Amino acid sequence: MLVDEELARAVRTESALAIKHWWGVSKNAVQNWRRALGVTRKGNPGTMRLVKARAARNAKAFRGRRLTPEQVEQRRQAAIRLNLVQYLKAHPPSNPPAWTAKELALLGTASDDAIGMTGH
Repeated sequence: MLVDEELARAVRTESALAIKHWWGVSKNAVQNWRRALGVTRKGNPGTMRLVKARAARNAKAFRGRRLTPEQVEQRRQAAIRLNLVQYLKAHPPSNPPAWTAKELALLGTASDDAIGMTGH
């Protein structure tokens, strides 16, 4: 099949599913066109829309469900193995911050609520 401007645009911007539907071609044809045009899965807005929609749908299905202790441990081990902590925006401190001299001086002078230190 000859790749005209409209098909090339679709290959660059639409999902493989959409191209297969509208052009009546196979998954292999779409993959070959993408390869020839230098289009990647992550660099394709149509595919990324589908990936995000599926992730949102899956997240909604699992939201609010409690994990078993075994599932928690499996996820914990996977996070350690994959070093997922590197993707956190800010690493939480392993120890709470030390109290300042000003805060220490306030100890015993009034209740926490009165001083405004609740939750420190």
